[in-house]
Amino acid sequence: MTSRVRTEGYVQAFVALILVISIGLPIGRAFAATPARRVRMSFAAISGAVAPIWIAKDLGFFEKNGLDVDPVLIQSGPRSVSALLSGEMPIINTGANSAVAANLGGTKDVIVIATFYNTLVFSVVGKPDIANITGLKGKVLGVTQSGSLSDFTARLVLAQAGLVPQRDVTLLPTGDYNGMVVSMSKGLIDAGVISPPSTLKARKLGFREILDVGATGIEYAGTSIATTRTLARESPEIPRGVVKAIVEAIHLFKTDKAASIRVLARWTKTQDREVLDELYQIYSGKYLLRVPAPSEKGVRAVLDSLSDRLPGAKTANPREFFDDGFVRELVETGFLKSLYQ
Repeated sequence: MTSRVRTEGYVQAFVALILVISIGLPIGRAFAATPARRVRMSFAAISGAVAPIWIAKDLGFFEKNGLDVDPVLIQSGPRSVSALLSGEMPIINTGANSAVAANLGGTKDVIVIATFYNTLVFSVVGKPDIANITGLKGKVLGVTQSGSLSDFTARLVLAQAGLVPQRDVTLLPTGDYNGMVVSMSKGLIDAGVISPPSTLKARKLGFREILDVGATGIEYAGTSIATTRTLARESPEIPRGVVKAIVEAIHLFKTDKAASIRVLARWTKTQDREVLDELYQIYSGKYLLRVPAPSEKGVRAVLDSLSDRLPGAKTANPREFFDDGFVRELVETGFLKSLYQ
């Protein structure tokens, strides 16, 4: 009797396998022991800077790593951190500055676990008669939101030029990058801290690039992934799966332009090939890290940029604000290296 039951089991399994092959389902997915874990995750902007998240979602890298990720647009770093701390989202995409600021403000549970760009992929674009950053004195400079990464970029480049925000240069939030270009075209602002493809739109309207911030060599923990120390300790499979999926998505972004362009087109809702090529060239190129590990120097720069407003930023230890362990695992196991062989 036992032998007969076992034989019938083998036959059923064989029939199931034939069915899987005949309809083209991936075998691993057909026999998956558990469904993917549903996770809500923010992304910071409709920008090529967050393309690895879009690629990981659309091309199945999150699912491959056991996660059903629901990306939600939150264009404010502080709001994204609030969603993290409230438990609404276990993991977020934000500028590292927002995570660091939360820690300095007393919320010690937020931790940065990956950084896509260890620089600021922005341009300061403005009226043709503004030759450099010092030429912004007495003028109005647009940012997306107060506390956003564009706002911090503005404050950083102004400080490096010896200018004081809201005294020497007025910072004006415009909502988003498209709003910034519209505000420039209407003369409401003189310049803006803009990311591609809005930079292309601004140039077509006759504005000029005053400064390519990324090309200045500033090392700054920019577009990042953050979670809580509690979640990283109690449910490490979530940040581990997200980081691994992001690493795989970065590899595809750098090596498969056609697939990447399709994803960019869907999320940006544009079929303009010139815009899509601009996004791909800027964001998949030299500034996007193959090894998206936060760096001590990059976080130190974040702390320095916060020091005029948050006590303790200047003397804080950068290592207290990030954990590169999930990225380091992928390096030490050889997984990351294997992607590029």
